[in-house]
Amino acid sequence: RPGWRQLRRVRVRNLSTRTLRLRVGVLRRGFPAADAIITARPARLTLRPGRFGIIRIEASVELPARAGPPVEGALVLRPPAGRDLRVPFAIPFGSRRTILLEAAELSQTTFKPSDTVPSVLSLQAGRLRTVGGVDEVEPVERLDLVLFTGTGKRIGVIARLRTLLPGRYAFGITGRDPGGQLLKPGDFRLQLVAVPVGGGPVTRTTLPFTIR
Repeated sequence: RPGWRQLRRVRVRNLSTRTLRLRVGVLRRGFPAADAIITARPARLTLRPGRFGIIRIEASVELPARAGPPVEGALVLRPPAGRDLRVPFAIPFGSRRTILLEAAELSQTTFKPSDTVPSVLSLQAGRLRTVGGVDEVEPVERLDLVLFTGTGKRIGVIARLRTLLPGRYAFGITGRDPGGQLLKPGDFRLQLVAVPVGGGPVTRTTLPFTIR
């Protein structure tokens, strides 16, 4: 959206036995589809052994592109001697609404609770796409498997996974609640909630099933 702005904080800890005096900068590379202003503060950081400091990275894009190459670069921490430390970043352009879950299904929609022969949940998570001639990887930052009753009452999260790269995944649904207790016979709903990296609209898919 026009006037897009984000603030991120990076925590840096000194694990050495010497005091570190670092210069802080931003390195840009490539030819992004839209210009961005990126700043890092403070410009200098002094860390005693075992201590940590916070670096604020602010990014703004006045006129984002609808698609095309992202803004790419790195936060650079430069000591007086030795190698630089670089923390990469990227600001992608494109539709805010990205479908991160596809082809989700249960191998059995009616089954008895079982730890040895569960119903298998299979799904496609994340997305690979080409925008403006550039390949883009859109992973899932967090995937929640949330259990509901058949009438829509939330029972709780039965599984949570983080940082899923695009690909096919499978999970065993054993017929147990978040506390590990066997579900009583009846109708239930399993809601899959995929959260994109960097925020934005989540993708939800709901699968009904019945416990015998």
